[in-house]
Amino acid sequence: MARKLHDNFNRRLAMLTMDLEALEQRAPLPVKELRGELGRLKERLAELCEDVRRMAYQLRPSALEHLGLAAALRSYCSEFTRHERIRAQFTCRGDDRAVPQDVVLCLYRVAQEALHNAARRSGSERVTVTLGETPREIRLEVADQGRRPRYSRAL
Repeated sequence: MARKLHDNFNRRLAMLTMDLEALEQRAPLPVKELRGELGRLKERLAELCEDVRRMAYQLRPSALEHLGLAAALRSYCSEFTRHERIRAQFTCRGDDRAVPQDVVLCLYRVAQEALHNAARRSGSERVTVTLGETPREIRLEVADQGRRPRYSRAL
């Protein structure tokens, strides 16, 4: 699905952006309103292309397949820091051993969701992501220093 999003939709959106640029060049100069509207459409399409690319990457980043879980998490933490302006520090402890791909993808998704929740709810300025591997287990920990949720319960 990620490849289809990237290869098919992003390619088509890029072609549409180029078509709008060509139309903008052919429009007569006195028609400033048309040029302005075409420019705004181009900007929106470029943003959409970037959103589709980012979504495809988040669904299944190539680093996950080619470089492994640790490299993919390190890359995601860097991207998270840039986009959310919350420092995400990644640490890997242990061997980078072979883990079944379904487990790797599951751990990656858990980290994504935990970081997303930290950005939306914790109010923290820093998040730590720790991947720990031993010959017998793999452990993923995501921690922040933000607000703790308050729970109430009727007795």
